[in-house]
Amino acid sequence: MSKQTFQPNKRKRAKNHGFLSRMKSTG
Repeated sequence: MSKQTFQPNKRKRAKNHGFLSRMKSTG
């Protein structure tokens, strides 16, 4: 995944999926 996924706009969407949250935990 590119850093584009960490965009503030997509961050809200990622929170819904909880995907970024998991990536932050592992990464």
